[in-house]
Amino acid sequence: MENAQLRTMFALTVVGLALGAVAWFWEPTEEPLDPDATEEVWSVSADEIVRVEIRRKGDTVVVSKGSGDEWRVDAPWTGVADPDTIHDLVDALVEVERGVPVDGAVDRVEFGLGDPPTAYVLVTDLEGAVTSATFGDEAPVGYRTYALSAAGAVVAIGGRPGRSLLAKSSDFKDRRVFHVDPGAVRRVTIESAEGRLSVSGEKKIWWLEGFSRADPDRVEELILGLLNVRIDEFLDLSDTITEPAIVVEIELADGTVSPIKVGDPTPLGVLVEYEGGFGTVFPESLRLLVQGPTDIGDRRAFPVNPDRTHEVSITRGNETWKADQAGIEGIANAVMHYRREPVPAISEVWATVVIGSMDGVATIDVGQLDGVDFRVVQDRAGGEPYLVPVMDLGLLSDTR
Repeated sequence: MENAQLRTMFALTVVGLALGAVAWFWEPTEEPLDPDATEEVWSVSADEIVRVEIRRKGDTVVVSKGSGDEWRVDAPWTGVADPDTIHDLVDALVEVERGVPVDGAVDRVEFGLGDPPTAYVLVTDLEGAVTSATFGDEAPVGYRTYALSAAGAVVAIGGRPGRSLLAKSSDFKDRRVFHVDPGAVRRVTIESAEGRLSVSGEKKIWWLEGFSRADPDRVEELILGLLNVRIDEFLDLSDTITEPAIVVEIELADGTVSPIKVGDPTPLGVLVEYEGGFGTVFPESLRLLVQGPTDIGDRRAFPVNPDRTHEVSITRGNETWKADQAGIEGIANAVMHYRREPVPAISEVWATVVIGSMDGVATIDVGQLDGVDFRVVQDRAGGEPYLVPVMDLGLLSDTR
């Protein structure tokens, strides 16, 4: 077959697939209904809805609005509701207002409006008033769904609210394993066979247990990564994970602690126990838990950013001097040396470095030798002592 023919056939195939995709995903736009030819079903406002009860043939789903904009599921189980599912549900209910009467509709069962119907919905507003509506099957033609009007007549309403009303009960469950505001996080602790990683602080100041300062950007990545972990499959289990491979705790500003336990891999994914119950997650989403101090710690011995630092002064004994630009860059290049064993506290201050920058003032004490290759260093703002190679502290050894 000629190349030109192959190219033509390929192009036609692509066009066919594209048209098929459009036909699959596209749904017709609802045409405005003539009020004189319709009957009222109900009228509900998204801002007023605080509770929705959906009675289906198989079960009953109840969701309610708590403090702020958070929704919770009250039945058939309790827990935080998935915000996207709730948004779609509320939108679907609000769009229903009127319907076109179905001529000759005698037997309601054939429209999914029997006893029980496809879905019977009760909506509670801010004042406690309850409004109800009965929904049936989707119409075989047109973008319509059968319902009962407020007067009890069979009508065809625009749209397909049944897709939200008949969603699986698990679809209403929030798949996030942590339900916290990232700005309220004050501590993250990860314990595993590799050891303990604990970082605490807020905004741009974070301290890493056993390592002094933490890199704020990497801490932010860790926090956001944890908050983005989602349950892939919910599991109905009763026993807790007694020997977890990893335990993660997030502590908030008010002292609240949210934990999860990570268990063993299963054919469905990695088993996780969290406040909402049990489920499995994709292994890839847990890669961020396999980190150590050297992954999150700020390796700079001195918090100097040459672009933001305007002055560095050094005091040794009775002498104090200011570092020139080359000296600032030299101090900025000094690095921490990580050691698993705790670093001893400073017993004597050999030199003090004061860093003035657009971010504030940092004061760092440089102490005694640890062996012959390192000195003990401590940030006065907090954190633990750490080691810095003597060869990185040459500027501080200069005499003035």
